[in-house]
Amino acid sequence: MSIEHPRTWIAAMSLLVTFGMLFAAFAVAAPPTYGSSVAAGSSPASSAGSSGQGPNATCGQSTVPLGSASSYAVLAAAGVSSTGPTAITGDLGVGPGSSVTGFPPGTLTGTENIANTAAVAAEANVTIAFNDAFARSNCAVSVAGNIGGQTLTPGLYASSSTLAISSGDLTLSAGGNSSAIFVFQVASALTTTSGRLVILTNGTQASNIFWVIGTSATLGTTSVMQGTLLAGASITMATGAQLNGRALARVGAVTLEDNTIVVPTAHASTNSTTSAVNFEEHGLPTATNWSVTLAGSSQFSLANSISFTEPNGSYLYLVGSVSGFVATPSSGTIVVLGAALTQTIAFAPVGSTGRLSISVVPATASVTLDGRTINGTAGTYLETVAAGPHYVNATLSGHASYSNLVSVAAGVTISLSITLAPILNFGYLTGTVIPTTATVIASGFIVPVQNGAFNVSLAPGAYYLSVTATGYQSETVETSVSVGHVSPLVLALTAVSSTVTLSGRVTPSPGVSVVADGFAAFVNASGYYRIFVVPGAYTVSASAPGYFPDAVNLTIAANATLNFRLTREPVATSTRTIDHVTATGYNVTVTNVVNGNRNITVTYTSLANGTLLVAVPYAYVQNATLAQLLASHVDISGVAYTNFTVSVSANYTVTLTVRGLAGDPALSWTSSGTSPAGTSGSSSTFLGLPGNEGYYLIAAIVVVIAVIALAAVAMRRRGPPAPKS
Repeated sequence: MSIEHPRTWIAAMSLLVTFGMLFAAFAVAAPPTYGSSVAAGSSPASSAGSSGQGPNATCGQSTVPLGSASSYAVLAAAGVSSTGPTAITGDLGVGPGSSVTGFPPGTLTGTENIANTAAVAAEANVTIAFNDAFARSNCAVSVAGNIGGQTLTPGLYASSSTLAISSGDLTLSAGGNSSAIFVFQVASALTTTSGRLVILTNGTQASNIFWVIGTSATLGTTSVMQGTLLAGASITMATGAQLNGRALARVGAVTLEDNTIVVPTAHASTNSTTSAVNFEEHGLPTATNWSVTLAGSSQFSLANSISFTEPNGSYLYLVGSVSGFVATPSSGTIVVLGAALTQTIAFAPVGSTGRLSISVVPATASVTLDGRTINGTAGTYLETVAAGPHYVNATLSGHASYSNLVSVAAGVTISLSITLAPILNFGYLTGTVIPTTATVIASGFIVPVQNGAFNVSLAPGAYYLSVTATGYQSETVETSVSVGHVSPLVLALTAVSSTVTLSGRVTPSPGVSVVADGFAAFVNASGYYRIFVVPGAYTVSASAPGYFPDAVNLTIAANATLNFRLTREPVATSTRTIDHVTATGYNVTVTNVVNGNRNITVTYTSLANGTLLVAVPYAYVQNATLAQLLASHVDISGVAYTNFTVSVSANYTVTLTVRGLAGDPALSWTSSGTSPAGTSGSSSTFLGLPGNEGYYLIAAIVVVIAVIALAAVAMRRRGPPAPKS
């Protein structure tokens, strides 16, 4: 017996197995039915509350059992749709429906379950939790209309109609009991208006708050909600709304737009739930008394920092007035979602503030100023700021982001007109960074960071990230971005005893990059740069397209200034590229480039005072670190040569610049350092690509594949073997 078409047989069997698995999954996923259910609003309220501070519950509640739904940040029966860079921490599920759109650009830190057994089972648990919460009637307190502006204690609150949080924020106070439960029964719809907050105080935990809603829930623009939403129909979150909890829709869909949703963590005690909330001031004279009020608690300090510890939640803060100074920002909202936060407050003498007038196209872009989102109208923003430098970022999914460090003078209004160009093919770089005040540079582009999180659209390719922050050891990270995919990162710097600031200006300014030993500085449109480094010895490089790069070796012990003036490149005499190594001559004719196993050798002819540039992308370097390349040496005809510099650009192209060349010798470029294992000699060398051995191996593989293919064709033509007699 012979099988003429084995691949057809295998495909058929695979198809049968696939259909069998799908059938079994849907059979298991059929939602269970229950003998009884409680209709929305059928639980009578047994006691009535009063206005002002809000009604008081009279007895405690047990938690609402979520079962397998507890791990879901977003779960819907019909589907989930998202617009913009929504960030979800927790699981995402849809069942029995299967529609999920908007990821990417939305990001998910968790498991995705779509129309599978897990999703349908979790939805069944949502129904159980929904019925459990609506069936409760013990010590219920009646609420109605708008509960904004009230302070409520733990217990059961019941509304026979709609419920809203508007014209004021809602405060939930656990009275120091972090295990206290809040349950809100809403017979019809729940609505929060734009910017409204649910504030947690005195140990209240978002994991212990449950909103059971007969129909649908709608969270207004930039509002902050706390707790689990169990909606009988659908859930809609408007632009910028945040949920420290869960969005669980029984029948309908969940609709999102540039939202942040985090599954809350259950904690055993108030003290074990807290995260640091730090405020740092800049601009006040030494030992000036200043204060911050956060969630009703005030602290004063003569130092430049004030720290609170708070559980997950949203908190209003107010900066106390200081005679003769203006604080920016003077108030705002801090959202604690399980990590330490730092808010910088800039003080400027009265009369020493300026203004930033910003217009952005498209108007739907998100704009941040010094790491905080600012509000505008139709793409127009006007902000009063302290005199000095300020980071301005604008981002929009599918568009090239904008970043700039703008210097504002006292009494002056700086106007910025920003147009974000669409990117035809793009991916997403997203993640978190500690500290939240860190500067993240991706191959020369500053990545906007807000509350320690970032999410930007980038063209596909390899990126080198430099992460720096005052008081922390800088780090570099290599990553890549693919079309339509999310590249998540978790970045955390190590605190050090001290850092110093290296700053200066580079002329000319367009396209400039400044790198200190691999750590890229942020350079604004005017050529001003700034970077935080640990005191020590550095090679600082400056480069720009069309200009000769420059590099300076210096020891930085305190805040330092270093300026560069780059020289424009003349028309090149010759250029030669071999194995990703590019040699460009100016008054130099390059005759050959040899990428050997020990070094890079360039042969050339030159008249007097020639200049040679040899550039190698660091991604293709082997057997040498960046530090070894920066300390490399040059030999000409076997004699050491010193008139050269080695520089690094923000996209990690290492460039050797050799000046004063003449004649027709051979130039050899070798990195410094100890030889790696398996090599001999006193220095480790680097390669642009593997040597010819790599090409021989590839050629051998191609030949083997070709032989196998030809043999297969011959056997097919010969036919199956004759049966044995």
